[in-house]
Amino acid sequence: MKGDSQKDISELLAFAGSRKVLTFIGLILSGISMLFSMVPYICI
Repeated sequence: MKGDSQKDISELLAFAGSRKVLTFIGLILSGISMLFSMVPYICI
């Protein structure tokens, strides 16, 4: 199972080409967005 996820990540980075940094930034921003989308449920 762990080998499959490593393969998926390496394929994603190969597809990203010279824009690997933007891929990581996108992943981080996506995670932050998910956390902020949960804030209204926590406040209620």
